[in-house]
Amino acid sequence: MLNVKAVAAPHRHQRRSQPGPGGAAGRWAKRTALAAMARRSSVTLSQCDLDAAVGVVAPLPQVSCELRTHFRAALEQQLQVVAAEQALALDSRLRDHVRRSLERVAVQRALQLCHILTIKGREYRQCLPASAA
Repeated sequence: MLNVKAVAAPHRHQRRSQPGPGGAAGRWAKRTALAAMARRSSVTLSQCDLDAAVGVVAPLPQVSCELRTHFRAALEQQLQVVAAEQALALDSRLRDHVRRSLERVAVQRALQLCHILTIKGREYRQCLPASAA
């Protein structure tokens, strides 16, 4: 008698996992880092290889301390507002996905309040001048 493993067929409504843009970006970054490592004739990755993979070529300009302070205050305020809208207490033990969801909304609102970013529909526009970014 043949020894055949029974393989469950996928449910007809289940979709197979398709590689998305995140996977492609990860593979591209890995190839770029490995190419940078090879150009240095090295067998181990270094920080400069990883920087090359994400396109960092020079230090970015610093954000002013006052804008950073203003943003952090707006973020803290918006986090409290978003939690109150959902009738949640921030000091309680929130599940990780709930906390991340609250933080995403609060960050988006704080960016808009500080005039760092405008968000209309699915389009994001940076409002800071290039020198301040």
